[in-house]
Amino acid sequence: MSEFCQTLGYVFLPFVAMLTLASILPAAGCALYIRNETLLAIALPPLAGAILPLGVLLGISPDDHVVLLALSFFITLLVIVIIVNLRLSELRRQIILASLFACGGVLTNLLMSVPSSAHAHLGFLLSGELLALDRREALLTFILVFLCWIGFVKFKNAVFAYCIDEEMMKLRTPFFRIFSVVYRIQIVVLISASVLFIGPLLTSSLLVFPPFTADTGRNSLGYFFTLGVFSGIFGAGLGFLIGIVADIPPAYTASIAVLIVGIVLKLLNSVVAVQ
Repeated sequence: MSEFCQTLGYVFLPFVAMLTLASILPAAGCALYIRNETLLAIALPPLAGAILPLGVLLGISPDDHVVLLALSFFITLLVIVIIVNLRLSELRRQIILASLFACGGVLTNLLMSVPSSAHAHLGFLLSGELLALDRREALLTFILVFLCWIGFVKFKNAVFAYCIDEEMMKLRTPFFRIFSVVYRIQIVVLISASVLFIGPLLTSSLLVFPPFTADTGRNSLGYFFTLGVFSGIFGAGLGFLIGIVADIPPAYTASIAVLIVGIVLKLLNSVVAVQ
């Protein structure tokens, strides 16, 4: 028990940062899910992950996380802008996003094989470890998530309207274009920061699994988002602790736990609905 407490004390900041991100990433994933943009949640984390060793290879210090975050944000946002503005069929757009997912993973491992970009922090993230955060990064994570939550709560109805019927919102809202740009920017910032601090695997899991398991087909939008966020926080926290106890990279166990907790909650909801 004492050894577990000692280990937990060592990884306390990564644990808190992960829980902080786990409180907002499922909400972002739910919004993408409703808008039929789940492939973005799948494709962007590996792409953002590939940008990190690329930045180190280009001469950015591996410890300069603000510059790495900015680089990841701008490149990822540029990719989204290009994809959204291309006049493509939905099938072709999905094929492009699937290709980005595959290319992101390949490029990440390829760039990490170059000695000048194979830094310990990036290696930890790719191997599922979450041990490379300090107080400044944890504080940055908290501030970022706090600002995103303020925006979501203040404009909750607008977010729901944007997710359900974008065309109707475009006709009724004079500031639709500004809202759409801010929405995209928030999604990209969250994904870029999450990939940098907790890795692409856990980021993808928190974006994809909670909305998938929270969708019962009968619940309200508010309940759908709440269930997704709860399964993300509880599953990620439980999986992280299991990883520490079992001496397994926490990102792996946290990702699996998020899925299992979500499935259990979905089954419980089905049982309650039947009764």
